[in-house]
Amino acid sequence: FLDAGVENTLTYTKNNFSNIAPNVPFKLGELVMLNGTTFYNSEATGATLSLNLNFSNPAVSTTANMMLNFFNTENSTDRFASADIVQFANPNSVTTVTIDNVTYTLKVEWVTLDPSSGVVQGDKFLIFEGASARAEIRATLVSNH
Repeated sequence: FLDAGVENTLTYTKNNFSNIAPNVPFKLGELVMLNGTTFYNSEATGATLSLNLNFSNPAVSTTANMMLNFFNTENSTDRFASADIVQFANPNSVTTVTIDNVTYTLKVEWVTLDPSSGVVQGDKFLIFEGASARAEIRATLVSNH
């Protein structure tokens, strides 16, 4: 038995929302990742976060599929170079929904919640080595008009 330390973990907590307006960002949920230890190529390289979205007025349902890529890095004294990364593979086209003959695309972005443990760089969320970092997943329904 080889003690490899604490393994990487990733959790997502959904956020309830109402009265979503087009082109206005809203909190979709929160992601927490612990940048732990991996060895012998045991790490995951990606996942799909599937969320069922139900709109009530008018009643429309869709599934948002956020594809996430994971990048594990070699550790060094440079905390940014050593940060593991969660990246949106499809931030500008998570899903589409048509309401009153207008098609909207759901776009997502990261928002850093604790910059001492992780930071956002574009579509990437960097989690510093040994830290448990939190980021908000913010979404916007962007109309095609």
